[in-house]
Amino acid sequence: MKHLFAFLLISLSFISISQTSGKIDVFNIYFDVNSFQLTPKGVQTINEKLYLIKDNKIEIKGYADYTGNRVKNLMLSQKRADNVKQFLINNGVQNDSILSVKALGEDSTYNDLSKNRRVEIIVHYPIQQRIVSHKIVDTSLVTQTNPSTEKLNPKTSNDLNNLVNLKVGETLVLRNIQFYPGKDIPLPKAIPELKKLVKIMEDHPTLKIEIQGHICCTKCDRTIEHTLHVEKSNELSIRRARYVYYFLKNSGINKKRLSYMGFGSCKPKVAEINENAMQMNRRVEIMVIEK
Repeated sequence: MKHLFAFLLISLSFISISQTSGKIDVFNIYFDVNSFQLTPKGVQTINEKLYLIKDNKIEIKGYADYTGNRVKNLMLSQKRADNVKQFLINNGVQNDSILSVKALGEDSTYNDLSKNRRVEIIVHYPIQQRIVSHKIVDTSLVTQTNPSTEKLNPKTSNDLNNLVNLKVGETLVLRNIQFYPGKDIPLPKAIPELKKLVKIMEDHPTLKIEIQGHICCTKCDRTIEHTLHVEKSNELSIRRARYVYYFLKNSGINKKRLSYMGFGSCKPKVAEINENAMQMNRRVEIMVIEK
């Protein structure tokens, strides 16, 4: 009977954990030999994902390669983990959102020793967060134009300065804010453009915008109603819009002036006849909500 009771307790504990835990992402930060200082590449990796890290619970795990003294390697892995923790706190991550900071010492997972000299940032998402957008798009109501014949309004060119000239409801096509295929990480040329967008929002404090994410290269399904499946199908476009949202919010723009949504692949701007055309559809647009 005691064994049965213990089994039930273990089973209930397992069920509780599995119901409350969501999906995770693991971001690797790599270090130079015998160093616990963040490299420029490491800083860039953290900054690109800071908007996700700030809003979720995380674990930090430090590692070293398996050369040299085992004890020193354990201490080095601790310093690497602690340094990443401090960097995150200095950049707005709350201490109580960090679940643990662990030193795991020597690691031999990879033949390439440089990959063993790392810190893992493990981001834990609530179950809902990975599939729910700020707004839900009913793709069955989106009117599709012929992308091969569509001509862009001069007012909606890629020049961000045109944003303040738009009327409420008009949309600006941001050609320079594009993303790597299949990811919510912007291309390097997008960062100066995002900073310019921050400046425009600062200079025009009554301006409210909606950030709209788009993807390429998939079929637009208009038969699905408002269900979680709609949101899952639009997940990448939502994450791209959310990246811009958090970039602005973390740069000091009041979140009450911002909203975001994802359209999936239902609003292409050009026919996807080649890779350049596909890249044009991996985009974010800005719609003026209020001036």
